[in-house]
Amino acid sequence: MRYCMRNLGNMSEEEITPAFATIPQGVSALDIGWNALGEKSGAELAQAFTAMPQGVTTLDLRNNQFYKKAQKN
Repeated sequence: MRYCMRNLGNMSEEEITPAFATIPQGVSALDIGWNALGEKSGAELAQAFTAMPQGVTTLDLRNNQFYKKAQKN
């Protein structure tokens, strides 16, 4: 099953991990593109991703402005 999440970039650190915990079991493809996740810290994203169901095998991350992370280094 495919599942799409939006507005993650607008969520606080306290909100984003619980949002990932609401992903239904049985989801195998997760679309979290177009969320400006490049604005989040690596630690924040890592924490949120731990709440993702283990059955997710495909992750769409396009257009999240991750290039901004590369520019900060």
